[in-house]
Amino acid sequence: MKALNLFLKSLIFIFILFPVSVFAETVYVLETSGKGIDEATLSTMTDLAKEAVVQNSGYSVVEDKANADLKVKISLHKLGSSYVVTGVKKSKQDKGLYRTKLKASSIEDMDTVVERVVRSLLEEESTKKNANVDDVTEDEVTRGTRRFEALKQWSFSIGPAWGKDLNTKKTSMAYNVGYNWIVDPQYDISLGFDWFIPEGNNDALFANLAMGVGYYFNKNKNAPFIIGEFGYAWVASSDPSEGGLFPSLSSDDKANGFSLGAGIGYKFFRTSTTNIGVVLRHNISLVETSTTKSKPQLTTLALRIYWD
Repeated sequence: MKALNLFLKSLIFIFILFPVSVFAETVYVLETSGKGIDEATLSTMTDLAKEAVVQNSGYSVVEDKANADLKVKISLHKLGSSYVVTGVKKSKQDKGLYRTKLKASSIEDMDTVVERVVRSLLEEESTKKNANVDDVTEDEVTRGTRRFEALKQWSFSIGPAWGKDLNTKKTSMAYNVGYNWIVDPQYDISLGFDWFIPEGNNDALFANLAMGVGYYFNKNKNAPFIIGEFGYAWVASSDPSEGGLFPSLSSDDKANGFSLGAGIGYKFFRTSTTNIGVVLRHNISLVETSTTKSKPQLTTLALRIYWD
């Protein structure tokens, strides 16, 4: 037992005595190249690349390429007022392993760009996917990688609707007024109010105030989408015994409570300030009505107009 304890202590001592870099994969950083770029800038780029390598756990820089497991080469190309940084990772035998690039809006952004390019090479992950919160480039900010300015739109929908468990078989028009926040080219958040009273049978009611999240399947100007909703509904089943101007408000067979909804649709002219869409939605009250103990539902097929 004493021998085992001594062996374990020796192992711990070895790991403490020798730094982790002993076991790290070694990287040789070649001199940065670039046509029309001054030597001072290229030298700085090489130094930035070396610093970026050691910032990645499991890698260390060596000055002799004969002792390197990997080689990293950075190239700089001027493109108008901006720069494109290209990186290549090679094996010890000079076999190309991975290639990546990233745009810098100015020379001042180069430290962030080089760090991202080197990390992309070592992890073999695209620069479009490896951004951290603290190293988004100025070019990406301009293009909206960090922050997409939400677009705001009003919407109005009208179309036929079919009620279920409202004690009526009549089909009538349903209306929806909404406000939409387009928080991403493929996502939006909406707040809408639905109103449905069957024509000639106004003792049935389905009104719903709901918050929804929509997902567009592509970034094209015409795109299909799906939507999920959670809201609060005011529903009443038809009760012919009730009278008055708004009998549904005094119906004995009614319910107020939370609701769920889902839908599919297609939106046209998304790149314009005014859009048109077709939406098929289904909403259900999660609360039973007081008399028939049913959970009324509403299906709508609507033409929707969006505007800023």
